[in-house]
Amino acid sequence: MNRIYCSLLIFLMTPFYSSFGQDEHHHAKHEVQVNSQQYETIKSLSQQDIQELLQGKGRGYAKAAELNGMPGPRHVLDMEDQIKLNDDQKKQIELLFDEMEQDASVLGAQLITREKSLNKAFATQQVNEEKLKQLLQDIAQTTAELRYTHLYTHLKTADILSDDQIDIYNRLRKHKNEDKVHQALQKPDSESCKKHKDH
Repeated sequence: MNRIYCSLLIFLMTPFYSSFGQDEHHHAKHEVQVNSQQYETIKSLSQQDIQELLQGKGRGYAKAAELNGMPGPRHVLDMEDQIKLNDDQKKQIELLFDEMEQDASVLGAQLITREKSLNKAFATQQVNEEKLKQLLQDIAQTTAELRYTHLYTHLKTADILSDDQIDIYNRLRKHKNEDKVHQALQKPDSESCKKHKDH
């Protein structure tokens, strides 16, 4: 009897557990969208800006590292097969990436709040030289912390990789960028041809 009861209980609970992970993912995605909607009135930030800041996206903060050959965790993980990451390296870089996104999302929310304060000060015309200077210093401080978070993660990522892996990474990134440039140069020609065909 107990065995039958346990089997029935497991059967009834299975749909709940199988959908739990999906519900959590949907809830997290919905939460970001709801949070971004709270800041719709910030004229100096687009909705895309706000969502990227809340999600901890790079937004070009690590260009100084990336453009000088120092890999970032996201692109390294995307190329894990080509640069032959071992299991230990992959775990370390995944942890770095998760920590970076978490820290950057907190700072991103802080930057949004400070941009909102700046916009409000001008919208209500309650701003003077001293207040403006303080508002801008606050924004600059948070922006610097965001850049540090992303750039420092590039430093730590490079420490995990070998010199050969970094060389392979940079060659792959160079080829990818060259392909993008080539596609961009070809696009106007194709659009021009289309216009001639239409006429």
